[in-house]
Amino acid sequence: MEQIPHLLEVETPKPDQSKAISTQEAKEQKVQDAKKAREKSLENPRREQFRVSIVSGWIFKPRNNTGRYSFFVLLASLVLVNGILLLNPNFYNSITLEDGLIEYLGFAFLLLTAIFLLVSGTKSVSKPESLVLCAMGLLFFFMAGEEISWGQRWFQIETPTLLLEINHQKELNLHNINKQYFIWLVEAGTLIFTVAGAAFCIAGITRLWHIPLPNEWIISCFALSAFYYQYPQGEFHFRLLHFNAIPVVALLTYSIVKKQRTMFGVSLSNLLVLALLVFLHLSYHENFPANGNGAYEISETLFALSCMAYALYIQSRIPENNLEKDQAKFKAHTSS
Repeated sequence: MEQIPHLLEVETPKPDQSKAISTQEAKEQKVQDAKKAREKSLENPRREQFRVSIVSGWIFKPRNNTGRYSFFVLLASLVLVNGILLLNPNFYNSITLEDGLIEYLGFAFLLLTAIFLLVSGTKSVSKPESLVLCAMGLLFFFMAGEEISWGQRWFQIETPTLLLEINHQKELNLHNINKQYFIWLVEAGTLIFTVAGAAFCIAGITRLWHIPLPNEWIISCFALSAFYYQYPQGEFHFRLLHFNAIPVVALLTYSIVKKQRTMFGVSLSNLLVLALLVFLHLSYHENFPANGNGAYEISETLFALSCMAYALYIQSRIPENNLEKDQAKFKAHTSS
């Protein structure tokens, strides 16, 4: 007799082997997925960098060509202010006065520099980088406050008696106690920055303590800002600021030897603009305000603009730094 299989008998399904993943393998998969996600965000940097820029309150998207844009913005600013100097000296004098347009622009650029550096410091996963960037952010916040005398005229704050006796302009700030020394300090700091930046650029070193170092565009911005100077009686006299041409010449020479077209273009154009600035300021020295403060206010604001450009350049590099940190953690995790 033929046996009829039991109708209720069903074959027991075999367990799915793909679900039997260990906890360790799941953790490794999670780290690898995070790594792929960050790499994908860097392949399309707009989304990642736009997220960073929203946190900082900046309406533009920081990009890796921040230095290039900043250089052309600074060139346009030089054309504008020199055009005003040549065509309308009275208006030039009005915008460079104390509490004038140029001073408030300098304050705004310094304050934005502080904000960008503080945001970059809080977003960095590297502790040394985070501490250095936050310290720099606090320094620039102090400089911004000094620029407007800590809002003394806004809030009608009286200058303390001690500062009245030693402050050159009787204001609530420290840099006017010895303004000439402060000017020398800014010139020396700018020169050290451009020389060191050019040396690192030529050596191919792009980071120091995980902090992105300036490229040829940023270095050129600082060199240009330093060369804006009023020559008394139209006579050329050598100052510390003129040494900023040396790192530009070094970058130009290196670009010729190594056949780097971009560096050659920005260095050559930088030297031409530097020479043109000296020529214009010697030829039209009578158009400058008699108090001698106008050119210094412009130079100070251009310096603040260059600092903001470098801070924005650093911020645009933070995602790359974090990715490298994630990759190092992943390699250490997989090797253990």
